[in-house]
Parts: sequence; structure tokens; C-alpha cells
Amino acid sequence: DNPEPRRESPCQNPKSKMQEEEIMVLPPPKVRYMSNGMPVDLYVAVQKLRIYGVILLAASLFFLGWSIISYFIAEPLMAFYGMGSFGCSALTAIFFLTNRIATSGWKGRLNVVCTHLANSGYFAVAALYGHNVSYGRGWTITAGILFGCWILAAAISYNILCQAQRIMDRSEDDGEDALEDIERDLRESDLRVRQSSSTMSGSALQQQQNMRIESLSFGDV
Repeated sequence: DNPEPRRESPCQNPKSKMQEEEIMVLPPPKVRYMSNGMPVDLYVAVQKLRIYGVILLAASLFFLGWSIISYFIAEPLMAFYGMGSFGCSALTAIFFLTNRIATSGWKGRLNVVCTHLANSGYFAVAALYGHNVSYGRGWTITAGILFGCWILAAAISYNILCQAQRIMDRSEDDGEDALEDIERDLRESDLRVRQSSSTMSGSALQQQQNMRIESLSFGDV
């Protein structure tokens, strides 16, 4: 005969149940903070934005100067396009060096992408223009490489900016949660103080009544 499987009572293995409950209520990983109160991951993201801003500013100023020089040696319309495009790129780079870029939202991301695409468009037009006027294969290949570099830079800058904005939003939510916890603790402490004061006042009133009763009883005697 096959023995019946032994049924474990719900009271058995209390340690395993406690472990399951502890696993279920594990708190989220703690965020590391610097001495000034800024989260470490937010500090790293902001530093990446500033490093990229410095690189973008240097590249924008270089090609802005090239566009100004090309006004005298190449097509004026190309020069004006480059001045406008790389001038806006330099302003975007300066925006990267400020803390407001992390709180700019979708407008900041749109600005970054449009600026980089405008710069890549400049080199696409430059490659076509060089091919039409027979500047040589080297000019066309160089312009095509720079076109691809600006496309790649657009993706990198968008990724860095999105990461910084997500961390900033999370930090703001954590700050709001912390304020709510503080307000809740203050309300609970106020409630405890009121309860204790009401209890003390009730006991004092009871003592006064007992003293009056005792004084009356002694007066009667």
C-alpha cells in the first residue's frame, strides 16, 4: 500500500514563513548621498552632461569659425547655414553646462536632437555640394564621416540627457515622499502629545475630585 502523503500543518516551519514575509517587505535599495545632500547617481549624470557640453561647445565653435571662413571661399548660403546651425549648437552646449538642462523636460530633449540633426544636415549638404563641384573624393568622405559623427552624437546626448532627467525626477519624488513622511510623523507626535495631555488632565481632575471628597468627609467628621 502506498502511504498517504503527510500533510504539514499550517503551524509547521514558522521560520520559512517569516523568511517569506521578510522577503516580501524588503525595502528598495538605498540611494547614496553626498555630503551636500545630492544623490551620487545624480552627481555622476550631471558631470556627464557637463563633460559632453564642453566637447559640444569646442566642436561647435570650431565649425562656427570654419563656416565664417567658408563665407569667403565657398557658397555663401552654405556659410550662413553653418553659422546659424553651429551658433545654435554652441548655445545648446552652454545650456548643457547649467543645471537647468536636467529639469528642461521634453523641450530640452527636442532642442538637443534638432540641434544635432541640423549640424549633421550641414555636412550632408556639404558632401553633396563638394561632389557636384568636384572637390574630390576626400572632401565627400570627410563630410560623410562628420555627418555620421553628428548623428551618433545626437543619440549619445539624448541618452545622457534622458538618464539625468529620470534621476532628477526620481530625486524629486523621493524628496516629496520624505516630506510626506516627516509631516505624517509630526501629526502622529502631535496626536500622541494631545492624548497624553488629555490623559494627564483627566487624572489631575480625578485627583482634585478625590481631594474634595476627602475634605468633605473630614469636614463632616
